[in-house]
Amino acid sequence: MYPQYSESAQTQDAQPVETSGGPFTIGYTGAIDGSMQTDFDTACSELENTTCVHGESVSALVEQGVDAIINASSRWDLYGSGPAVHSAVEAGIPVFMLNADSNEPNGVYNLSVDKEVATTSLVWMIKSMNDKGEIALYNFGDSELMRNIIDGELNGRPEITPYSFTPSYEGNNPFSDGTVKTLIAEHPNLGAIWSSEADQDLFWLVKDDTAQNKPLFECIAKKEILIEWKNQLDSGSTMQCISFIRPGGLAYDGVYTAFFYLNGSKFRADAFAQGSTNTLRFDLIMLTNENLPEWIGPKLEAMNGGENELYTVPHLTPQEIKALWFE
Repeated sequence: MYPQYSESAQTQDAQPVETSGGPFTIGYTGAIDGSMQTDFDTACSELENTTCVHGESVSALVEQGVDAIINASSRWDLYGSGPAVHSAVEAGIPVFMLNADSNEPNGVYNLSVDKEVATTSLVWMIKSMNDKGEIALYNFGDSELMRNIIDGELNGRPEITPYSFTPSYEGNNPFSDGTVKTLIAEHPNLGAIWSSEADQDLFWLVKDDTAQNKPLFECIAKKEILIEWKNQLDSGSTMQCISFIRPGGLAYDGVYTAFFYLNGSKFRADAFAQGSTNTLRFDLIMLTNENLPEWIGPKLEAMNGGENELYTVPHLTPQEIKALWFE
């Protein structure tokens, strides 16, 4: 269960956290939409003696001499901003990456579940197939991160037969142009379809397919998709998928994480995701056929989004951030 919906969260919320310190200047940059800007503004307004400034780039914020940088990034931005992030660390400025998993060894901390979602979904499919059978793998843009995840999980599993594809973001969508439909028809024993980009077209394609044994896949966490998934289960369909409700409000979480770090708090030994030394741990919500019914209703309505956008978990509270990641 996500921290703010557990009983322990009530105890955490009862304990005030220090919001004064500094003075600090926290710079932020990157791909910032309206919701993210609101979260930046809200978190910054709650902190005393802390100023938040927007910069056109990581390099610009380094030149301004800010105390910490929050970079709203992505797995693709890592290639472009990587050298600037390294320069920031060299200058003694900690960098907090949102929605990206940087491998910079020191001074960079990731608030991201990108790698965890991709790995968890692939492992779930492979294990559900009992480590054998055919699986289609769609790595959009031929991401190095995703390629490493795929190679790591397939290594040592000789009974898995992979069909690998690297579609372009600019080309036709294989989930809607008939390509995947043809693949399913040509491979009646296809056990799963994994994609680095979850797509609602894949849901409708698998749902409407008349094959008795439907391949496993990832369902996106949108309301109409989750409701129809539940309807399929109620009707006796053999369809199985996995879905994730990702953490929202990462800009808010990032501001407080940077503030606590600058104020001298040390990361807990268990603050980081398994196998990582710099990606902070989130209690990721995972939906499967088994627990989907209990989420339809009040639990989902407590999340953000859902109608025309993905469900996300509301941002952590300052108390939860301090308790989850700091000593």
